[in-house]
Amino acid sequence: MPSLLELSNEILHEILLLVDPGDLACLAQCCRSLRTFINDSELLWKDFYLRNFDDPRLQRQDVKFSWQADFSRMWKLNLLLSSESVESKKANFPFISSAVDDLVALSSSCSQSSATARFLRRHFGESSTTNRAAILSGSSLYHRAGSEVQKPFDDECDRQMSAKLAVLHGVPMELSDRRQTKPVHSYARSRVYDLRRYTDETLWGPFMDDGSQRVDWENLESLLIVLSWNINRFCERAYGRFRPLWNVPFTGVPTNSFRSKAPYRFADDPSDDDSGMLEAMHMITPATSTDAPNFQRVDSPLNNTHSLLDEQDPYGVTGTWARIVCFLDYTELYHFNFEGHPIPDNQPREPITTPEAIRFITLNLRVRRIEAPGPGDGQELPIVHFVGTSRSMHSSWDPNANSKIRGTVRQTPEGYVRWTSFSIFHGEERWRSECVQIGGLRSARGMLGTWFDKDNNPEGPAGPTAFWKISDSLMKGAGHPPLLPLT
Repeated sequence: MPSLLELSNEILHEILLLVDPGDLACLAQCCRSLRTFINDSELLWKDFYLRNFDDPRLQRQDVKFSWQADFSRMWKLNLLLSSESVESKKANFPFISSAVDDLVALSSSCSQSSATARFLRRHFGESSTTNRAAILSGSSLYHRAGSEVQKPFDDECDRQMSAKLAVLHGVPMELSDRRQTKPVHSYARSRVYDLRRYTDETLWGPFMDDGSQRVDWENLESLLIVLSWNINRFCERAYGRFRPLWNVPFTGVPTNSFRSKAPYRFADDPSDDDSGMLEAMHMITPATSTDAPNFQRVDSPLNNTHSLLDEQDPYGVTGTWARIVCFLDYTELYHFNFEGHPIPDNQPREPITTPEAIRFITLNLRVRRIEAPGPGDGQELPIVHFVGTSRSMHSSWDPNANSKIRGTVRQTPEGYVRWTSFSIFHGEERWRSECVQIGGLRSARGMLGTWFDKDNNPEGPAGPTAFWKISDSLMKGAGHPPLLPLT
C-alpha cells in the first residue's frame, strides 16, 4: 500500500480537504513535503474557502483574491467568534469588524443558499449573546444603556464600526434579564427625537455633523432600534397575524439581494376576516424574508411596463415600495425638547418611553431622469431623479400619507447610497426624508433614515423612517393597498 506522500497530488488534495482547517498548520509541521504541498497549493486554499464561504468573485469580479491569505483571515475570525472570551473579542475588535464587514460585502445575493450567511448567523444568532454584546453593542449608545457586558469602545472609529455591524445585523437586542438592563430602546428614542441632532451639517439625516455626508452609523443604529421596537409592538397588538419584518441576522444586505415579488393578491373571501391583514403583511414583507407566507396567484393590480431609463438606473428605483414612519405626538415632542431646564449641547437628553404612532405606507416610484454626479457626490454612480405616489395602508383618507412624491438617489463621496425624498400635498412640499441604503446596491434591506419638515423647522416635527422595495412592478392607480389598523 502506498504511503500518503506517494499518492498523486489530486488524491492528496482530496484527502487534505477532509482535514479540519484548524489542523492544517499542525499537519504542515509533520514534514517538509507536506508543508510545501499545503503552503504552495493555492487550489487547496481556494477549495477550503469556497467550502466555507461564498465565492467573493461573484461580487468583486475585478479583484484578484489570495485564497490562502483570505481563508486564513476568515479562519482567524472564526476562532475569535467561537471564543467565549469577551476580552479577546474586545482586544481584536478592529480585526473582527473589518473581516465581518468584508464578509457581508462579499456574500452571495441569494441568502437561502449562502454559506457566508450561515456562518454569520451561527456566530451572531439569538443564542450568540457573547458576540452580540461584545461586538454589536459597542457604540456610544451604551455609555448609558444596556447591561454590564454591553460597553462602548474607547475609540470613536470602533464605536462607529460597532454601530455599523449592528445595523447590518439588523436585529436589535434587548437582553432578557430586564432587571439588570437599562432598556436600550428608551435611550435610542431620546437620540432620535432630540431635535438638536437635526442640523444643516447633518443634512437633517443620518450623517456626521460636519457637512461631509459621511454616514453616522450610531445615528442609524438608534433609528433602527426605535423602528424595530415599534414594529414589534404593532405585531403584538395584531395578535400574531402580523410578523416582525427584521428578524434574521444580516439578511438582505448584499449587493443585488433584492428579489422582485410576483404580483400576488388574496382573492376576496368574506369568510376570512384575516385576509386583509395577511395581504397587507405580504405586501410589506421584505422579499428575502423567510417568514413570507404562501399566496395564491390571482389577477394582478400591478403594471409591468418599464422604460429605457430603468435600464440605465443602477439603483433599481422603479417599482412598488413599502415604507414605515414613526412619530411622537407633537405635544410630547415639544415637551421633550423645549420644556424644563435647558441642558448643555453636549449633554444627552434623558431616556423616554413615550409611545409613538406607527404608519405603513406603499409607494409607487418611477425614474424621471438621470444625470451625471455633481462635484459633491461620489463619482462612480449617476444621480437618478424619481417621482411617484404615496398611499397610507391604514386609512384611505390619511392626509399625511397620501401624497405625491419626488426625490433623488445619489452616491455619497464615501461611496454609500443616499436617498432624498419630498412628500407633496396639493402641489406644495411638506415633508422631506434623508436616508442611507443599508448594504450594497439594490439590497433587499432597503433604506433607513429620518423624516422632517421640508423647511428644516428647528421645532420639528421629525422622526425615523425606513423603506424597502417590494416589486419591480408598479401598482395600478385604481388599486388601493389593504388597510391595517391604526396604532
